[in-house]
Amino acid sequence: MQFSSPNTTSLKLKQPSPIFHDKPVTGYAGAIIDVAQITNTLHSVQRDVQRLLKLESDDGIIDGSTVRKVVEQGNFERHVVGLVKMLTKKKKMGIIGEVLEEFERIYDELCGTQVVLVSSERERLGKKKCLGLRKLCTN
Repeated sequence: MQFSSPNTTSLKLKQPSPIFHDKPVTGYAGAIIDVAQITNTLHSVQRDVQRLLKLESDDGIIDGSTVRKVVEQGNFERHVVGLVKMLTKKKKMGIIGEVLEEFERIYDELCGTQVVLVSSERERLGKKKCLGLRKLCTN
């Protein structure tokens, strides 16, 4: 985009980003996706996201300092560590699970993975069996 007047030289403005996010969790997840794609670490970041989601569902890890210690000591990709540190510092650890789930949704969309919803049976089956179904559907 350029503006000019007879008395000034042309002024070139930077184009605004075409991506706008309605929810902060989508913005954080999208940012991690972008960085991971640029650094060719998308699949390893996705594995780390799955590890964190599993820890959260299995152990119910909610405490920010505990999650931070886990990612710092657990050989997680630096982008995942950075995200957790940033959210901890901003006192937004309450949304980490949502950010990770949104990352998974975007990742699945990018990779063409189809997600199967089993909502009517989810409570009866339990989380572990639903996760098992998910793994069967993605393999």
